[in-house]
Order: sequence, then structure tokens, then C-alpha cells
Amino acid sequence: MAELKQYRNESILRDASLYFLGAPTMLLFGPPGSGKTFLVRHLARQHGWRIRMVTCKESMRDEDFLGVLLLDGGSTRWVDGPLAQAFRGAAEGEKVILFLDEVNRMPPKQLNILIEAINDYDDEHFVLYNHLTGETLQAPKGNLKFVAAANIGQIGTSDLPEALLDRFVIHLHVPYPAPEEERKILADWGLEEHEAKFLVDFALATRELYAKGDLDFPLSTRMLVRVAQGLATWEEEAKRSGKSEGFSPSKRISAICKFLEGIFPYLAGGTAGNPEWSERTEALRQMMLTMLAELQTPKEAPRGKPSHERSKHDTTDVTRASDAKRSPGRTARKRARRGPDLTF
Repeated sequence: MAELKQYRNESILRDASLYFLGAPTMLLFGPPGSGKTFLVRHLARQHGWRIRMVTCKESMRDEDFLGVLLLDGGSTRWVDGPLAQAFRGAAEGEKVILFLDEVNRMPPKQLNILIEAINDYDDEHFVLYNHLTGETLQAPKGNLKFVAAANIGQIGTSDLPEALLDRFVIHLHVPYPAPEEERKILADWGLEEHEAKFLVDFALATRELYAKGDLDFPLSTRMLVRVAQGLATWEEEAKRSGKSEGFSPSKRISAICKFLEGIFPYLAGGTAGNPEWSERTEALRQMMLTMLAELQTPKEAPRGKPSHERSKHDTTDVTRASDAKRSPGRTARKRARRGPDLTF
């Protein structure tokens, strides 16, 4: 098993660790891709607990939660679902986190099962009645914790009922990590300092645009990690095929930009049906080229404006595109002539 990277959102980790020790239930909420699942994995490793994970979805059935009866040769056998597994393990002395990922995608019927399981009528045990088997399971409250994650502002999610919200003692907001922490995350995944700064600055610009309503989605921390992983995979494939012993600094930047270009249609709302997605995608590309032209690589001299001024200027370009007040053709041609070669 690969080593788990360090969790870099330090202030959130400090609070989450304290709450984890003191409360039996915790709800993490924040934007998609901000590190909620990774935080739970880190807490489990830090405190020596096992995770039983439920990936919540609109099509969930009771069997996905409680278990299912399977055919096994000429007979049948019962296989516990993650909720029943968590209860049974805790009853046997195991320290278990039942982690409900994207809990606000769970249908009302299964939410009722969860509400019933996080009960207050027994001071020492959580109690679960499995209506599929007729069995009642009890788990010592010291051995079982309920942790849920909810993405806010995401398509396909629903408001959680008050009866469930009230059962979560801690409600912890997990925002994107601070820029310096995001740069450390990308360094953990093999990016050089200037590469990480370029990506994080670009992500901050997309989040500013998203907050204004000029993009459908921002560039999340999870996506930044995916870019770093993609770069590593491409470079390793080039080595394996004998085409290269490793990418040059300019080749690495070109690969990063190529990966970003594949993400732009999503950020611009192409897959969500936004009619302006093509203009927004081109404007994002021009914003990337402008930031790239001012990037100080190890072999380049300092040039250009500070990053905070650059981001402010460039987000205006995307804002104009979203308002359909600019035609990117002439600007694109002009910048493309002076921009770097993105061929990969």
C-alpha cells in the first residue's frame, strides 16, 4: 500500500483532531475537492481507527447500507453492508469510523436508517436494527464514530434533514488549503517550486471567477493533485518507452499546461451545458498563457507583474468572455504568437 501523504491544511487538522477525540459524530462540509476524505483518512491513521466507508448516491438501496443475501452454490449466505460491518466490528472491540462520503446525496429512506442508528436512547451503545435480517446490533459508543462529508454548492445534492444535522455534534467547515499549503501539497507530489506556484496562482484565479459567477466550477485542490499525478505518469511513460530520460523544465511546464487545457471545458461549464463554455475555455487558455509568459523558471530572469496583479487583470478577461462582451479571436492570435509552445 502506498504511503499516505501528509495532510497539509494544518489549522483544520488541529481542530479536527480535537473534535475527533471528544465527539462521537462529526460532519465535514466544504467545496468539492478540498480534502475532506483525505482528512478522514489522516485522522484514522493518526489515531489508529479503521474506516468503513459508504459512498452515498441517489440510487442507494437498503442493501448497500445494511447487507445483502447472496447465492453461493446451492445455498445462500448473508454479507454485511458497511453499516452492519461497522457495528459488528465495534462490538468485537475494534475502533471503527463509519465514513459517509457525500452524505447529502443519500436518499431519504437510507437517511432514516442513519438517523435511527445515531441514537440517543442508550447512553453506552449505538443500536442498529437490521430489518433485512431481523437482527439488532449494538456497538459501544467508545468504539464507533460517525463521520460524514457533504459537498456544498454541488449539482445532485439535497438539504439534510434537521433530525440528522442535530445528531452530528461537530460541524466543521473544510475550505481549500491556504496557498502556501497547497504549494506544499503539490511539492509532496513531485512538483518544483515554480510549477506549484504557477498552478496554485491559476487555481486562485479560477476560484475568484467562480465566486463572481463567471465560471461554473473552480479548480479544486483535488484537481491540482491530479495534474501533478498526470505529469508524473507522462514522464514515467516517456522513460519507460525510451523516448526520454526525464522532462526538461520547459517540457514539464508544457505538460502541466496541456493537462490544464483538458480541464478547462469542465470549469467553463461545457459538460453542464453552459452556452458560453467555448468562449470561457478560450479565455481561460489566454489567462494561462499570460501567467505562463510571466513565470520565472529556474533558467529565466524575473519579469512581469506580481502574481496578485496578474490574477486580477486576467480574471477580468474571463469575466468579459462570460458576459459575451469580447471576441477572443484577435487576442488569442496575438498572445499565441508570443506565447510558449504548448506542443506535447
